[in-house]
Amino acid sequence: LVGCFSTEEGDSKVLITPLLPTSGARVVLDLAGHDGIVKVWKNAEASETDVTSGRLEFDISAGDAVFVEF
Repeated sequence: LVGCFSTEEGDSKVLITPLLPTSGARVVLDLAGHDGIVKVWKNAEASETDVTSGRLEFDISAGDAVFVEF
């Protein structure tokens, strides 16, 4: 499941979770047209990721989520 959000300033964010809380998911986000750094929150830790390839890939465990800030 993906929830898409934007701030009043126009910043985009997405929250990604597996469809069911009892199973994990492999997720690929196609970010064609977006190059640069995004902030990724996973397991309560933030990291910055360079999106030069135009895509992000995540393995999300059951019960977890990933939050991406553009």
